[in-house]
Amino acid sequence: MHYIIRPARTSDASALSSLARETFIDTYAAHNTEEDLRLHLQRTYTNAIQRTEIENPDWLTFVAESGETLAGFAQGRFAPAPPCVDTRTPSLQKPWEILRFYVHRSWHGQGLAHALMESTTDGARAAGADAIWLGVWTRNERACAFYIKSGFQPIGDTTFTLGRDVQRDFVMFKPLTKR
Repeated sequence: MHYIIRPARTSDASALSSLARETFIDTYAAHNTEEDLRLHLQRTYTNAIQRTEIENPDWLTFVAESGETLAGFAQGRFAPAPPCVDTRTPSLQKPWEILRFYVHRSWHGQGLAHALMESTTDGARAAGADAIWLGVWTRNERACAFYIKSGFQPIGDTTFTLGRDVQRDFVMFKPLTKR
């Protein structure tokens, strides 16, 4: 199957919202309540929220597109890092957060996630980042393995609130080198 990875456009908001909701449910429904999922989806993945995030100049949203269909997406930004991401080191001044990274299940195992991570890393580097960090649910073994394979290392933990449930995430970190 063929795909392209590109920066999201405002016109992608509806399709991105749908893909985000579907991939989030696929990933987390088996281990969370319907109510917590519903609350999270309402607070995070509406068309209006996605449009606002795409238009935000402080965010980068990349989409993987196959024909007329979105197959994956990544969203990142400069954001306050948890304490385990040491921003006091002179060589680490601008860490970038990958806030969301999802690939539709029909694309798992086909290299799309790797290509999307490369585009996201290049985008963060171009924005001036010198490192990337992310939070990943401790129970999401597939994602943890992918991030480690992509060069991230677990360096601590943080919390993530899904609906009303406060969950534990690993914080993973990857320094960036100049290309």
